[in-house]
Amino acid sequence: MNVRSTLLALAAMSAATLTTAIAASPAMAATPAIAVRYDDLNLASPAGRARLEGRLVQAATVLCGRGDVRELRLSTLSHACRQQALAGARGQLAAALRGGDYANADMSVSQAAF
Repeated sequence: MNVRSTLLALAAMSAATLTTAIAASPAMAATPAIAVRYDDLNLASPAGRARLEGRLVQAATVLCGRGDVRELRLSTLSHACRQQALAGARGQLAAALRGGDYANADMSVSQAAF
């Protein structure tokens, strides 16, 4: 099993325990993604934004895994995947906050490059 399929297997196993919904849009069909809801959060408050950040980190970890620190290559790929997934989600969040788009109550965390 290569590193990528190991990461995807880890993500698939972890996704079963996550309570967020899986994004299933046609554009995202080839890219694993998790929709992270935020309609219950007040994003105008630091506490609400911190809670959303925690949800994003959890979703990125489910998608990309943590990697085993004893396997440097797997750990490095997993870390890079999480960082890229979080960067994409944070970009979506920044755009939503700038545009005041609170009606769209979820954002997608995806493995675009992995």
